[in-house]
Amino acid sequence: MISVDSPPTLREARLNALAKLAEWQKLLTHFSLEPDEFAFIPVFVPDSDWAEVCREWLVSYLQTKEKKQLYIISAETPDELKNLAVSIFDLKPSAEFGAVWIVAPVTLKDDEKEIWQAAWREGMARLNQYRNPFRQKFSVPVLLVGADGTKELIRDSAPDLWSVRTIIVNIEPPIISLGNETINFQRVEPSENVNVAGGRRSDPEFALREAARLRGQTGKEFSLAQLLDRAAFGFIEQRNYQSALKASEEADNLIVELLSQGETKTQNREEQIELEGFQAEVKIRKGVSLKNLGKLTEAIAEYDKAIEIRKPLVENGRTELANDLASAYLNKGVSLDSLGKLTEAIIEYDKAIAIYEDLVESGRTELANDLAMAYLNKGVSL
Repeated sequence: MISVDSPPTLREARLNALAKLAEWQKLLTHFSLEPDEFAFIPVFVPDSDWAEVCREWLVSYLQTKEKKQLYIISAETPDELKNLAVSIFDLKPSAEFGAVWIVAPVTLKDDEKEIWQAAWREGMARLNQYRNPFRQKFSVPVLLVGADGTKELIRDSAPDLWSVRTIIVNIEPPIISLGNETINFQRVEPSENVNVAGGRRSDPEFALREAARLRGQTGKEFSLAQLLDRAAFGFIEQRNYQSALKASEEADNLIVELLSQGETKTQNREEQIELEGFQAEVKIRKGVSLKNLGKLTEAIAEYDKAIEIRKPLVENGRTELANDLASAYLNKGVSLDSLGKLTEAIIEYDKAIAIYEDLVESGRTELANDLAMAYLNKGVSL
């Protein structure tokens, strides 16, 4: 625990914040339920410091709860990562093992990334060939730790191994205050809560190249805004929130200009509703990026604008927009929660829950996960 007499160190603050993250609790729940069975658990962290915080936390947990040790396999060079299978099968498990921690460098310089990506592909492809012996060798959880960007490399290079994963743990950096004994942290919500583009995956760089061709062309402003929004969605998937925010801001400015032109030109109500509806989506995207950049008050302002646009449309019969309205409420609640405004957050969660319940009951069962997340976040706040 952190003393109230002096501010915590950064390491202490991260250790305390990690314990409160839903993703980390998911991992510990697995350990408490099935500590002596094989499990393959990919763990994705934002940088090497957070990898070390997770390792330190798990070492303490195993020693305290299980009286066991965390065995560490560290691939410190690309060649060691390529030959990871050899290191794994040279290991002789003992009764003292509580888990195996396999880690490669997470924070890399730009000129190192391609070399390490190639090493991940080769190392995972080799290990994939020994999936069944790998499962048979260990009777404890095996955690493979890497940067978030390695997820696709592992999945694509080792599909057989990926298919036996038990859970995936995504550690997103919480907001930490070192000057106060209270540590604020962001609730971790699934990417579906971003509610972008119906869950499709997007290539943001391709979308930006296509957008560049339309810049400056009269009459192409809406198509340009759509491409920029698609790029923002792709950047959010990649957790490149600065680039996502930049694309969303440009898209938003274009829509504002189109709406202002509509006040002086002939524009029917349906065209205006389409523009306003799209603007609400863009503002939710802006809010997500701002939230993840730590600009929570600005994020809430964007969610409020999206709600202001969506709510009267839904109340006037545009029920197909209710999902977006609920998403805005839910994301606003998460930002309020991160600011420590728990009572206000619960109010927003309740609004999201009411909408999601109606939608799920009417047959939109694909939204059940969003409904559950709204309940979960409300429970955490309570």
